[in-house]
Amino acid sequence: MSQELQELNNFYTLINDLKFTYRFSESPNLGKESTAGHSWRLAMMVMTLTDTLPVKIHKEHALELALIHDLAEVITGDVDYNLVYNQILTTETKQEKEKKAMQQLIKPLPKKMQEKMLALFNEYESQQTPEANYIKALDKLESIAHVFACGMEKLKDPRVLPTYADKAVKKFPALLPLHMLQKKELKKYFEKNDIPWKTEYDYGMNK
Repeated sequence: MSQELQELNNFYTLINDLKFTYRFSESPNLGKESTAGHSWRLAMMVMTLTDTLPVKIHKEHALELALIHDLAEVITGDVDYNLVYNQILTTETKQEKEKKAMQQLIKPLPKKMQEKMLALFNEYESQQTPEANYIKALDKLESIAHVFACGMEKLKDPRVLPTYADKAVKKFPALLPLHMLQKKELKKYFEKNDIPWKTEYDYGMNK
């Protein structure tokens, strides 16, 4: 038991850097949001929305996925979506780096815990369970909520947002009501700032 506690304590020290791993590197004026802060609010969304919307998932399991989904960023750092959107970096390259980082990160843990952590990480990455689909969609919606809170005008390119969560929400349509609220706010901002609103942005608007 004492050995396992020591291994866990070493792991807790290692992941402390997630508090100082900042997101949105391509939009420095957006404010410093840490990956840890993002994961915390994502977990809060799981806790509250699961009891509000007709969501059929295992809440405890979803919370585990929420806590682990970006853990590899302790090593890799956050990859701003603008880099993928502008084809500077591929999704496949990002995923491969994160997989290697995750394998390295969990080495201090007891073997059974390593297996559990890696299984959760792989489940999220493969997107084959309702809980993984739920967390992927909420991950996108949380990021949009962060931009709203900090100010849309501070985002490098607001055109990335209207379709940012569409693919993920389509795989978990119970979250469409929240997505629709965000889309309406986005459309208001685009119209106010004379940014063209394309028909491809309309998913969820008329539900």
